[in-house]
Amino acid sequence: MNSAYYQHICNGTAHAIARQSRANEVFHSPELLADLTQFASDLANPNIHKALWIIELIALKKPAWVAPYLPQLLEVAPNYTHESAKRAFSNTLAKLCLANLNPENCAEATVELALQWLIQPEKTVPKVMAIRILYHYHIQFPWVVEPLLELMQKDFAMHSPGLKNTIRKISMQLLHERN
Repeated sequence: MNSAYYQHICNGTAHAIARQSRANEVFHSPELLADLTQFASDLANPNIHKALWIIELIALKKPAWVAPYLPQLLEVAPNYTHESAKRAFSNTLAKLCLANLNPENCAEATVELALQWLIQPEKTVPKVMAIRILYHYHIQFPWVVEPLLELMQKDFAMHSPGLKNTIRKISMQLLHERN
């Protein structure tokens, strides 16, 4: 990876303007996405979340650009420990799944990761995205419905309002499909 670009990303801040500025650089030079993916795949990198913030912004506007890099990111994503990295990647992954841009060979790894996010004590966004992802794949993987329903109801009263809202919507959709 270009060391100057690496430092440029490391020096970035969490401010929305700074994140968008870095994303705009990628929109103008798409080849930087390969460097960002390499950056986001290096688990020893303490700034991994900064690359994932930018990848998330790229995925929101140009999801097809990120799709080819998804297998590489999915390989390391279960090992992300930084909460901001998990949030950004869960958002990216959900965007690609819901746009049907997740490569077919990544579907099982995506479902496994989403289940991991639901089982573990994650923050709200990865759990919400996990529910959306699992609902998206419930036709392809029917076995996922029962664990999804069980995990959504587990500790329901303790969830955030946003997570409760997602759980209600998906639960109703699943129950409606059964009838």
